[in-house]
Parts: sequence; structure tokens; C-alpha cells
Amino acid sequence: MFIKLRSTKHQQGFSLLEVLISILIIAIGLLGLSKMQALSIANAQVSGARGLVALQSLSLAAIMHGDKTYWQTGATATAAATTPPCNSACSLSGTTLPSSFGTVASSGCSSTTTACTPIQIAAYDITTWMAQMNPQVPAYKTTITCANTNSATGTFPTTCIIETTWTERQLGMNNNAVNDSSSTTQSYYLYVQP
Repeated sequence: MFIKLRSTKHQQGFSLLEVLISILIIAIGLLGLSKMQALSIANAQVSGARGLVALQSLSLAAIMHGDKTYWQTGATATAAATTPPCNSACSLSGTTLPSSFGTVASSGCSSTTTACTPIQIAAYDITTWMAQMNPQVPAYKTTITCANTNSATGTFPTTCIIETTWTERQLGMNNNAVNDSSSTTQSYYLYVQP
């Protein structure tokens, strides 16, 4: 006796509905990846700007260390001052030298026979620093505030605080969309003793 089994048809391939569902799942995954990529690029740009501001502030500190005669003794264009330079804060922004440096002729010490005064060296260095900072962080503002460490006796060394502020755009992500409209003001502080 033979038992004849009926063969059932096995489905081969995918139906159109299964293909559409898999395409939808892949599309949602790719959208999530694109949001993550946008956030990572934005965060890399923000950290790059912060690192650049930190390096530029350290460069300004090196300038101050290089011209200790001016930054420690407060020598002005005409005579030695009793207070350190930038005692009431020097504000640097853009490429124009602040009025606290006075009108210092940069050509006054270009020849080999005339030595540069400390304020001429400081003015040249600050002008050069501003010319390098402005194209990299256009909306920057740097404030240098100096004070004597022992103001009762008027003795030096001078201590200075370099504060750099700038505006940066932040890319944030909420549950529904990527938000590109927020901008915040950031600050970087550096303590210097020239």
C-alpha cells in the first residue's frame, strides 16, 4: 500500500509588500545615520574653533612673555608707568590696535641704529596677533586685564587674565528634527604671569 502525499507549493522569492517594508526600514536607518553624521561634523567644527581660540590665547601669552619689559614694568611710550599695562583692561577685537597702546609709530625702530621701545614691540606683536586672529575667529573679543600681585607696595610681577569670547553656532537634535538656529557665546580664560 502506497500512501500518496500531496505536495504543497512552497513560496519562492519575496512579495512586493516585504520588499517595501525592508526599503522603509533601511530608509529610516539611513535618516538616523545622516542626523548622526551632521551632529558629528558640527561637533568637530565646534571643538576645532575652541581649540583654535585656546591656541591663539596661548600665542598671546607667549607674546606677553616675550616682551616682559613692557608687560611687567608697564613702560609707556614716554616713561615707565606705576601701574601695569592694561590695568583697566585692554579690549582687542578686529584688527585695530586699542587706544591704550597710544599712537605708536611702527617705523620708529625699523633701522638698525634705533632700538625699539618696549611699547613699540608690544604694539607690533599685538597688531600681528590681531591680524592672525581676525580671519580665523571673526567675531572674537579678547580682553586683557592686568594687576600687580602686591598692589600695596606697587611691586611687580604683574598678573594678567586673558579672556576671549566668541559666538559659535551649535547644532542640536531633538526628537523631531535637527535644530540649526541656536548660537551661543563662549568664553575662554587664561591666567598669565609675564
